[in-house]
Amino acid sequence: VLEKNPQLCAGLSLKMVETNPHFRAMQAEVVKGFDCQWFDGIEAALLGEAPFILIANEFLDCLPIKQFIKTDTGWHEWQVIIDENDRLNFKFADATQNPPKPVDVEAQVGTIVEIATALPAIIEAISKALRANNGMALFIDYGYFKGETGDSLQALHKHEKVWPLSHIGEADLTAHVDFAVIAETALEQQIEIIGPKTQREFLLEMGVEVRAQALCTANPARENEIKNDLSRLIDHDQMGDLFKAIVLKFTKVL
Repeated sequence: VLEKNPQLCAGLSLKMVETNPHFRAMQAEVVKGFDCQWFDGIEAALLGEAPFILIANEFLDCLPIKQFIKTDTGWHEWQVIIDENDRLNFKFADATQNPPKPVDVEAQVGTIVEIATALPAIIEAISKALRANNGMALFIDYGYFKGETGDSLQALHKHEKVWPLSHIGEADLTAHVDFAVIAETALEQQIEIIGPKTQREFLLEMGVEVRAQALCTANPARENEIKNDLSRLIDHDQMGDLFKAIVLKFTKVL
């Protein structure tokens, strides 16, 4: 799309947040010919005075989480330890500790609550940058609207699900994102929000079916492939409901 709009390309300055040198090299090949910079953290990437568009797809689900589990004696944090065999393992913290967010006092034993402790600070930093410079931020991720409980921590290694502590440094660790926290934090910063809504709702409203039909018309030999890809993105039993989307925006009156 960008290659078909050379004037747009000439005016773009891309900023990538990526700490892995291997992935930076791969990204550099994809954006070859564009003005692009890489940053280790979101805060540094947000520095500047120009309006910006931030796109974050499966970014927030990589943030570290704390898990709290309801037991007969109260809430306990689920911690990582080195066990008697010098291996990483999970264990209840000895002391009881309430989760750092409101929970159902009637929660049953075994209920798990997850908190991404860094999420509010990241959304606050992005919101402040939007207020200072004008712009828009789109987040699409695994997640839920509000109040979900359960263990969503998962690890993928070579495209297979594995135990979260079995391939440290090699597996992709993720947990579902609480989109209510995104919305609440942004609203506290006087940022306008659109959503959150399911990925299905978002893509349909953005005209994904019209776009898919145009691609099929232009590439009749790939029609089945395009339709299958569309189904994967929007079907209820695939990515359509599991993924959520939210837009943060701020436009200063000049």
